[in-house]
Order: sequence, then structure tokens, then C-alpha cells
Amino acid sequence: MTEEVPCKTHPDAPHGFDRNASHSADRYVCECEGWEPPVSFEEWIPLTEEEIGDIYKAGWTNNMEFARAIEAKLKEKNTKEE
Repeated sequence: MTEEVPCKTHPDAPHGFDRNASHSADRYVCECEGWEPPVSFEEWIPLTEEEIGDIYKAGWTNNMEFARAIEAKLKEKNTKEE
């Protein structure tokens, strides 16, 4: 009897039947088993107070624009170069 591996719960994890891996392992293998998120929590790079201030000073007209600017800067800092 083979042990079932639970699916990863990360929102970006791919899910689906991995035919080749399932055949080799003689069990159902989900695509998420070999997947890792691009940035782990331990490697997270937060924004500095200065960066937040620079974004704030850009003169956004509403909170949603400000939030999206923060999000874009965080993605820029935390995306690994492949």
C-alpha cells in the first residue's frame, strides 16, 4: 500500500494528474508535489519605511491605487530572477 501525499494548499500551486510521475510511483501524483512557491516566507523582503513613504508621496488618488502600488513594489522585490 502506498502512502497518499496531500496536495499543497498554496493558492498558486498547480493541481492536476501528473501521468508520468503517477505511472513511475504506481499511485496518483498531483502536479503540486514537485512544485515550490517562488519565494518562501523566510526569504521575504519587506518594504522599508523609505520605500513606503516614496510610494505614498507619489500622490495616489485613492487607497486602492496606493495598495496596488505597494503590491507592485513587493512583487518587484520578492520575485526571483530565473
